[in-house]
Amino acid sequence: MKTMLPLFLSLAASLTLASPIATAATQTHTATFKGSGGDASYGNGDIYTNTALYGGFLPLFDSSLGTLQKVSIEMEGWRSVNFTCTGSAYALGSCSAKADGEFFLRADSYNPYQFPMLGSIRMDAGTYTVLSPYYEEALSAVSYGSASTSFEVTDQAMLATHFDGAGKDPNWTYFTLWFASHDGGAFGYGGGAGITSMYWDADATVKMTYHYAAAIPEAETYAMMLAGLGLVGFAARRRRR
Repeated sequence: MKTMLPLFLSLAASLTLASPIATAATQTHTATFKGSGGDASYGNGDIYTNTALYGGFLPLFDSSLGTLQKVSIEMEGWRSVNFTCTGSAYALGSCSAKADGEFFLRADSYNPYQFPMLGSIRMDAGTYTVLSPYYEEALSAVSYGSASTSFEVTDQAMLATHFDGAGKDPNWTYFTLWFASHDGGAFGYGGGAGITSMYWDADATVKMTYHYAAAIPEAETYAMMLAGLGLVGFAARRRRR
């Protein structure tokens, strides 16, 4: 029995040290929309755009991190209207403009067929920017608004459908960033002045953080740990005797 004791102690120590320790884990993915990557830039008066994001934007679920508990989402964006107001040669007048736009983040799934709206931000400048040029004078200005928001998705059914990317086809499960314009002002000639040029622009950033629950050791692992601790205690008692 004495010759077996070191073997038991070695086995117990290895089982105890090899047991997994539950730790929390997070996985973060950030998607930024700039320039040709899907922003809302116009010079022709369009007011709607759709930006569908395929692949890469949907992080694949990593089961080794544990169970997905929630997803934290942060959205921020800005909207601007750059315009020029030109006075006439015969009368005085003024122009006004106010930047106001909204980004919507939507989760799209075609299997099952669901398209819930997750959140939105509205970039409202709040007040109108007014330009009053003199005769034949051209004045330019920029109206600007920004906004941000943060929220969490905790519904397990929604997490499984829209955020667990394991085994999903990115052509059928993805996120869409949709933009709508609510700009206002005196667009066009009125009185003795009018808007002679205008450029609209907007960008948004979406950040998603995946929160996983700590991995829980299986029952067999607990049994091995208890057996190892029992052998250590048994050996200690024999030594005291």
